[in-house]
Amino acid sequence: MSPVLAKVDPLQIVIDRGLLKPTDWDLKVVFADLIAYVQMTRLIKATPILRCIGETLVVKSGEPFVRAAQEVNPPLSEVVCSFECTEELVQSRGLTIVTASEMLSQHPTDETYDAIEMLAFTRSLTDGERSAVERALSCFFNDVRASPASYGGNYASMSSFIWDSQQSKVTWTWRRNDQVGPHTLTFLNLLRDFDRHTAPLSSWNGIAIHLET
Repeated sequence: MSPVLAKVDPLQIVIDRGLLKPTDWDLKVVFADLIAYVQMTRLIKATPILRCIGETLVVKSGEPFVRAAQEVNPPLSEVVCSFECTEELVQSRGLTIVTASEMLSQHPTDETYDAIEMLAFTRSLTDGERSAVERALSCFFNDVRASPASYGGNYASMSSFIWDSQQSKVTWTWRRNDQVGPHTLTFLNLLRDFDRHTAPLSSWNGIAIHLET
């Protein structure tokens, strides 16, 4: 049976830590970074799973993302969640049901959009380190844009870089699509180089990534 997906006001979701079954993705969250990312983008990159317990919607997995949606200012107005209950029960709560195909049609993987990225480091970076990060990210963008057939995906433009007041987080926007290709591995290798040779990374878009291998 396909999961039931619906739009939910995150403030309606109850977090009961005794009922949580966190996923590997949940356990990789660096919450302070995730809050910063959700505050900036106004979205969460996860589909929390909810249980219907009586009249209460209780989160099973995706708790860090639900909490971030609740705690940003103002809170997100809605998030798409997956439900462990029947479609009829979800509809009885007045929630708007959506389907995976509808979501894909609204956000096709081959359609370019403005994707906001955030890299968080564990310490402040020097002027030279920040310049090195910016140069490497710009070179990556230029390489993948010049060879879409080799890398997959499609990168059309890239904004300037913005560093936070602590000089430990950098954000930028590039216009790209979500098609999968070798560009993902190339980007992860770039992050690995930052972590090893520039400054320790805290997260990418609020998620700690494994850089050991």
